[in-house]
Amino acid sequence: MPSEVFEFELNGRPTEVMAGPLATVSHVLREQLGLRAAKTGCRQGGCGSCSVRVDGELALSCLLPVANVAGRSVETLEGWDDDPLQRIFHERFAVQCGYCTPGMLMAARALLDRNPS
Repeated sequence: MPSEVFEFELNGRPTEVMAGPLATVSHVLREQLGLRAAKTGCRQGGCGSCSVRVDGELALSCLLPVANVAGRSVETLEGWDDDPLQRIFHERFAVQCGYCTPGMLMAARALLDRNPS
């Protein structure tokens, strides 16, 4: 399939990338845009290390074609500015090896947005 230009908002900024429509969001973020927080772990949607938020909802970027985020808002951990949740993870040593921590943070933020208590 030929490459196309896809436009979406990334961490609050308009972003434009050229990719094949089936290229994953994870691949585009890491290989084209240099954002490394969302990791590509299992590539099957089971581990969650690739988690991002699309229009505020948790999404697995390793399974999500970039064509599906055109015109939408994508949030990665790089877009967080001194978020208290990050601080708490750091202060409480909740990082384990660190590989899946960005996905855990994204999932925790999505949970807290839905249920603050």
